[in-house]
Amino acid sequence: MKKFLLSPVLLIAALISFNAQAQDPTCDTIVWTDTAIERIAAVGDYCLEMDQKDGAWYAKFRARVERQNPVSTTVKYQRPDGSWSGNVRAHPDISERAELNGRDVLVSELGQGTEVSVYLMEGDNFSLPAPAATAAAAPAATSAPDPEPAAEPEPEPEPAPRMLPKTAGQANWLALLGTLLIMLSAGVYVRRQF
Repeated sequence: MKKFLLSPVLLIAALISFNAQAQDPTCDTIVWTDTAIERIAAVGDYCLEMDQKDGAWYAKFRARVERQNPVSTTVKYQRPDGSWSGNVRAHPDISERAELNGRDVLVSELGQGTEVSVYLMEGDNFSLPAPAATAAAAPAATSAPDPEPAAEPEPEPEPAPRMLPKTAGQANWLALLGTLLIMLSAGVYVRRQF
């Protein structure tokens, strides 16, 4: 009798587990936002897997640093088949950090050839697919006429850069100092002549 009762309980638990796993989002089922597509043009091609931590979903990527310069980082993204993309220029915030071998380092300090895992959090980067029950109920509710399309909002102005690039240097101050020294030496020369 105990074996008979145990079998239906195990069957129900297995069905619940299977149903829960079937609802987990994948890289193919999430919807990428415009923000994510602006940061990484072919973002969907480089998503390796979905991870959940503290109730939030993250899309996992693998990137290899190719070049660093003061205003950008050039990386290659690994595709799910293991191949690498072409060079992609990224503009990380100057304070963005990464964890490398248990150490917290600035992204701008990562050396050429360094491979890191990148996680994009749901919300600003992607949205989860609608549950199957909601999607199945949607066609029945389409008897109402379609609403008028909303007017497109005006594009927001481009944000101001956070800091000037370091390529400007101090050349203007050196030129001014050089001019002053030339004038001073010319004045000393003229004074000695008289």
